[in-house]
Amino acid sequence: SLAERKVAMLESVNLRSTPENLSRPLHGVITILPINESAFILALFKTNVDLKTNIEILTTFDWFEMPITYASGQKAAMMFEKGTEGKRVFEEAFRDWNARPRTQP
Repeated sequence: SLAERKVAMLESVNLRSTPENLSRPLHGVITILPINESAFILALFKTNVDLKTNIEILTTFDWFEMPITYASGQKAAMMFEKGTEGKRVFEEAFRDWNARPRTQP
């Protein structure tokens, strides 16, 4: 049924260079929480090592892999490619983010 196909949990966010290669998880994931029936938010540690690793992973690898658990308990994995437009979005986001002034704690 449709209710059983509801995604109850997003277990991790991993990236791959190709669909056949091994995936690399984002680093420093504190938690992944549902914010509504179709969206999740990730909380990440903000250490320099985690930040550098995640930027490298997000800008270098083209394929996302997201293991999920449905409300029925059945497990699956979603995999999709960033594509040209997705690559452009990430490049722009990181460029704009790097251009912002940093505040010291």
